[in-house]
Order: sequence, then structure tokens, then C-alpha cells
Amino acid sequence: MGIKLDYQNDKIFVNDIEIANTGGLVGGVVQVTPYGTITATDLQTALEQLADQNFRSEEEPVGPNIEQGDLWYDIDDDQLKVYRETSPGTFEWVPVIVSNLSDDSDTLDAGSYF
Repeated sequence: MGIKLDYQNDKIFVNDIEIANTGGLVGGVVQVTPYGTITATDLQTALEQLADQNFRSEEEPVGPNIEQGDLWYDIDDDQLKVYRETSPGTFEWVPVIVSNLSDDSDTLDAGSYF
């Protein structure tokens, strides 16, 4: 692997591929290995996929990026919610509340630690 520092033009090359310049990292050319829910093979797209899995807003997230297990912090109600199947074929944002036994929330139970 050849690394070249171009001080005159403020660029960094790896194997003759520009990976950084004065604007920062050139994320679209940095290769990554897909893992888990991240299917992208370049850094920029992988970061976008990761960002699309977590939400912070007043309004309930919608759209094609929502998958079971995604998290949403409802800034209007100050609640952390998880997108999960609440009955066969029905998916909803459900609050995750520590030590709450209500029917409309999930109880967070971390178990025992030794």
C-alpha cells in the first residue's frame, strides 16, 4: 500500500486514490466492510445508513429507513422509544421506561451484575 502526502495541494493519497484534502476526509472513496445492518461498502454511505437508524425529533419518524429495533428520542415528551412489533404484523414506536409496568411501554431490565 502506497501512501503519498501532497503538501503542495494539501491532499493525501493511498494507492493513488485521494482520501483527504483541505475539505476533510473524502468519505466516498474510503472502503469499509459491511457489518450487521450496514450494507454500504464506502464510509460516507455507511455513516448515512448508521445515522438513519437513530432519530431525535418531536414528530414520529416515518419512511423506508425505519426498521424493527430502531431508536427514537421523542424530544417533545422526553421519551426514548423503540420500533417493534406490538402484535403480528403491527409495528409501533413503544416507550422504553425503566421499572414501568404499564401496558403501553416496555420495561428495561438489565438483569443482574456480579
